[in-house]
Amino acid sequence: MKKHQLVYTITAQHDLDAIFDYIVDESGYASKADAFVLKLEKKCEEIARVPFHIGKNRSNLREDMRSLPFGNYVIFFRYIDDTVEIINILQGHRDIEGFYEKA
Repeated sequence: MKKHQLVYTITAQHDLDAIFDYIVDESGYASKADAFVLKLEKKCEEIARVPFHIGKNRSNLREDMRSLPFGNYVIFFRYIDDTVEIINILQGHRDIEGFYEKA
């Protein structure tokens, strides 16, 4: 089974940091935040393990971009040869189209 290499953009890394900070602020527990971020990262690893392309085509937002929901978040990624690049991880209730129009 083919496994894709997994990479995170700087913005995706910042998204993970912001999600961690938000959960700590809301819950008061770094352990809760850490556990959730680890689950998000595991989901990204699952995306890379699948030997075929998955997720919803989001080329209306950015060329070659796909998305997959995870809880209240949406993971945005693209396939580049044998690599899965995580572009962003955003809250699902956000104005996603507006976010990418500004980017």
